[in-house]
Amino acid sequence: MNSIKKNLAFFLLAVTLIIFSQNSFAQNDEQDLTPEQMEALAKAMDNPLSQIWSLAFQYNQAWIGNNVLDKSNTGNVLSFQPILPIPINDDLMFFARPVLNLITIPKPDLMSPDFFNGHDTGFGDMIFALGIGPQKSEGLLYGGGASFIFPTSSEPIYGSGKYQVGPALMLFYLKKKFLGGVLAQQWWSFAGHDDREKTNHASFLCYFIYNLENNWQLRYNPNITVDWTADGEKLYLPIGLGVGKLTKLGKMPVKFVLEGQYGLISPNLLAPVGTLPIPGIVNAEASVDWLVRFQVNFVIPNPFGDINKILNMNDQ
Repeated sequence: MNSIKKNLAFFLLAVTLIIFSQNSFAQNDEQDLTPEQMEALAKAMDNPLSQIWSLAFQYNQAWIGNNVLDKSNTGNVLSFQPILPIPINDDLMFFARPVLNLITIPKPDLMSPDFFNGHDTGFGDMIFALGIGPQKSEGLLYGGGASFIFPTSSEPIYGSGKYQVGPALMLFYLKKKFLGGVLAQQWWSFAGHDDREKTNHASFLCYFIYNLENNWQLRYNPNITVDWTADGEKLYLPIGLGVGKLTKLGKMPVKFVLEGQYGLISPNLLAPVGTLPIPGIVNAEASVDWLVRFQVNFVIPNPFGDINKILNMNDQ
């Protein structure tokens, strides 16, 4: 029942934000977007320091081992990842990137004949990165700031139990057809539950995107992680490929993304049961071999920015 309630809460949050996004965009853009404006918007959505706000819901389905039909070896993470840049002046942009995770993990069910097919769901730690960078639509883009992890998990197994902090650095290269870059974050624990292990780990969220015709794109978006405290192999490196498509629901622009990944390099030691490849859980990557990601990005006008700078940039 708790799993149902938590999933329902996330669903209601999604519906509320979709309705808000639809109304907000309709009020700010009475005419339909032209193909040229959609192309400009598609490019801006991948720019972490653009004038738009993006509300992303990301679903990651993970398998432990190569048997994708074995329910006892599956888990998933549903993440809400808003990207909220705020202009400081004509040259600088402040960025805020919170991440909220709802995690489902394998759990033996003593009351079920399928003993190993049970699952449980809970909220994970909250990740929050913030910083500043230049406002640019092409060329080399960089920024820096700080990243925090707060021990907000509903149960100990879903999080680290530690307050964590460290630097956040981004480096991107943007052209008309291509975007490549990385958001690098490093965390050290400094407070929290005394009975939990200290943390020292990093995340390198990489973006390799090639834009095709009609607002389609090929993309590779791995989250490469390193647990510096792990014995043996410390690196988790997934490889994969995905596609993205920007379209409209009513007047609201929406991007859909589907991607598959395989854990090419992963820690040798087994991770805690049910952990998944998200920052904030120590050794989270060790138990994931295959991952399928589905993501939906809703665009809303930035109340502090000017979306016309994006929609009209092809006419400049």
